Amino acid sequence: MKLRAYMLFDCESGPCEGAVLVFAHSAMDAKRLGWRTIKEWTGTEYLNVVARHMPSEQGWLAAQEGVDLESEPRMIGSPQCCDRCELWGTAPLIQLSGESVCETCADEDDDAYLEE
Repeated sequence: MKLRAYMLFDCESGPCEGAVLVFAHSAMDAKRLGWRTIKEWTGTEYLNVVARHMPSEQGWLAAQEGVDLESEPRMIGSPQCCDRCELWGTAPLIQLSGESVCETCADEDDDAYLEE
């Protein structure tokens, strides 16, 4: 069975306050793998940890993190994130002026260039 990508986070504080990337067969498996890390960061309990399935992002996240979707489930505590906004999981990162940035931050550079 192929692994699926999940973003785990505390439902009260939201993913911007700390989230892990888990590749697992189900949301329950993902939660089992990652909830202790979320608890260490936020102090939350198991029932407050959300596993958000990321089907459209699964392929590029696996490639970006070097995960074989046919292998064993695993948690990535610090996924590669945008060097500027520090978010991950929104779009594949691109290299721009020596930085890894998301599309939003790259678009901001384009907008600033057009305004000049």
